[in-house]
Parts: sequence; structure tokens; C-alpha cells
Amino acid sequence: MNVMPSRRLAPSALLVSVVAASTLCGGCQREEGIRELTVQQLSTQLASETPPAVYDANSPRVRNEYGVIPGATTLSSAGDYDLSLLPTEKANPVVFYCSSTWCSAARTAAVRAREAGHTDVCVLPKGIKGWTSAGLETDKSKNEG
Repeated sequence: MNVMPSRRLAPSALLVSVVAASTLCGGCQREEGIRELTVQQLSTQLASETPPAVYDANSPRVRNEYGVIPGATTLSSAGDYDLSLLPTEKANPVVFYCSSTWCSAARTAAVRAREAGHTDVCVLPKGIKGWTSAGLETDKSKNEG
């Protein structure tokens, strides 16, 4: 019976592996003051008497394919959108989403809101793909932005 000897990674190779793996998940890092919501949590909040303001940070191509969460405001850019689109009351809840966990646009937009002084900032990591996978409706007429 031939047994292959176990291979150990040198410390430098292990570090390269960890760094490479961490860059595969563009929005996985957690920023101070930005909470994550599940699709179910956002759906429940949107049905409440005081729903959050929701912002779509997707590209027009993604919006054309999947639509937009009903009531969401589309952003022209995740990192350079017009801050006047956000609520004037900075304590009001805001939620940003993009396509999925592999996209970092929602987190980029959320960081911009936090830096502008908004205090109740959330992201929907599963994005529009998670929303549609849950069988929730979208608005395919809002493709501007």
C-alpha cells in the first residue's frame, strides 16, 4: 500500500492562501455600525408601519434581469450616489442591497451612508437574488439609475 506523505504548507504559503480566500468574498468584512438583514427580516420590516428606506445598488443589467425590491430607490453608483437621496433624518433606517453575497456594492453604499452620519444602516447580503429566490415580488419597471 502506497501512502502519500502529508504535505504541510510553509507559513508564507498559508498566509497567501488566507489572503487569497479573503479577497474572494468582496463584501464579507464587517464595518462598524452596519448591520446585516436576512431576506425575511427585510420583508417583515417593509410590511410594518414604519418601513426602512431601501436602496438598490445594482447595475442596470442586474435590474433588467431581476427587477428591484418594490419601493426601493435606485442608485446611480454605489460609491458616489447623491446623498440627498437618503432620509434627511439621519436616525431613520436605511437598507442597501446589490445582487448577492458576491457583490460588494451594497456594502460600499452603506459605508458612504455611515460616513455621512446615518446611524441605522443595514445591508441585505443575499441581495436581489436572495429576494427572488425566496419567491418575493420585484418591480421590473424601475431600471433607471
